[in-house]
Amino acid sequence: MKKIYLLIFLSAALSLSAQEYADFTMLGPQEGTGTFVNALLPDFIWNITGAVNNCSILGNELVDDGNAFESNFGQADNKENLYIQNYPNGDSTIGTPVLSRSVMILKFNSPTPVSGWGFCLVDIDVENVVISAVDQFGNQVPVSSINNWLIELFDANLTEDGINIPKWDSVHAALLGSDTPAGYVSYSDTVIGGMASSEAPAAFFMPDIALDSLIIVFENLQDTYFTSYHFFIASMSMSDIQNHSNPLVRLYPNPVKNALQIDLSNHFSLNKAYSLNIFNSNGSLVSKTIISSGHFTIDMSDYPRGLYFIEIKNENFRHIEKINVIH
Repeated sequence: MKKIYLLIFLSAALSLSAQEYADFTMLGPQEGTGTFVNALLPDFIWNITGAVNNCSILGNELVDDGNAFESNFGQADNKENLYIQNYPNGDSTIGTPVLSRSVMILKFNSPTPVSGWGFCLVDIDVENVVISAVDQFGNQVPVSSINNWLIELFDANLTEDGINIPKWDSVHAALLGSDTPAGYVSYSDTVIGGMASSEAPAAFFMPDIALDSLIIVFENLQDTYFTSYHFFIASMSMSDIQNHSNPLVRLYPNPVKNALQIDLSNHFSLNKAYSLNIFNSNGSLVSKTIISSGHFTIDMSDYPRGLYFIEIKNENFRHIEKINVIH
């Protein structure tokens, strides 16, 4: 895990900006989208396959203060999270290999930034969770890199049942449930057990390379009981670019490969001066243009792949929209 001075540095540096948790949407029983209005992190689609009994979006979880995840991204209480529950493995399966396994894949609409976002897994008590990812170039991310993402193992809900903290297997980039036996230190030792369930063991990760997708494999270690976990994802927001939308303005296509069409003909007036500003995912202004017509085209073919914010404004009007550039 990172040393405490790194956590203090991260908290101080990121506190200069606002934070934003993802808004999840269900498109099917085990699939949907995640969106950010003002955040650095691009939107994503998610899909879960395998031995899933229940997949839902929750917003009523309570997380105790004092952990590094909330120090960086704000209070997680009542923030949306994905809840995934796996079937049990079956009677008389203790000591045998795990059968109940599910896989969640988050596919980002464009490469993620290399900093400023993170995810948290909560309620890792009687299960294994294996973390993997694909980088922006389509390569599998090495385990050694994923080890560097782990910021903190902690108890997200401090109650009378004591401190519950999962273990980390750095050989396999795997979380081992807090209720696994003391000698259970490697993912390769995985077998079904009959351990009791505890309260809210959690792990916080901050990726430090641009990703195309994030993969989380969840394994139930119980023979007769359902087990579950919660997935939170959060990002730093643009400190000085907040959402201002107007239904009379259209930007398309989005994502865009080459030419971005902008139509504000229902709002445009020759008597008003409009400017168009393009910001990158770091909030830096990369282009500024004066708008002279209600419909025009921006050539995005030379822009690096990634997330951008388009701002159209004059003295009494402002529209900001997030777009993804893909090539």
